[in-house]
Amino acid sequence: MIGDGTLRPELERAAREAGLADVVKFAGGVDDATRDAWLDRASLFIMPSRRPPGNRAGEGFGMVFVEANARGLPVVGGKVPGVVDAVVDGETGLLTDPTDPDAVADAAIRVLSDAELARRLGEAGAARARELSWANIVARLQRRLDDVAAAGPADHRAARGSSRWRWARDLFVSPAPPDS
Repeated sequence: MIGDGTLRPELERAAREAGLADVVKFAGGVDDATRDAWLDRASLFIMPSRRPPGNRAGEGFGMVFVEANARGLPVVGGKVPGVVDAVVDGETGLLTDPTDPDAVADAAIRVLSDAELARRLGEAGAARARELSWANIVARLQRRLDDVAAAGPADHRAARGSSRWRWARDLFVSPAPPDS
């Protein structure tokens, strides 16, 4: 397990109590190169994020899934806000109920026991990660801003609240249309 947080002591205790202390390594916070080295050794990335209780914020976007996909890894994640924007269920990874350990395990077993599925998810995930690279996002944003500037001030004010302004969200969750 890579990363630190308030749940680490609880997770370490759970690993010990389950008799897994010898096989689960808690690496803590690591630099990008170390993270990438671990991802390159992996067969699957799993992070069944849950939505915090009380309408508190959870995953902002699920960037770690895109980082894993960029390394060609299939992913398994929780079907929660943020993660659903980063993982295309059945295409770049599998989304499941993060509160159901059997569902998470079933998704992991499905990917690990089906080499063709793992390959397909990993390749599609790597392609999507390239689409979501900062260079592509900036280029899309520049094209959209150029379009707004070319429309002129009156059109710009009239467009507020219309579907034209959904483009900001679309920059990060879907590829730009071919004509943009």
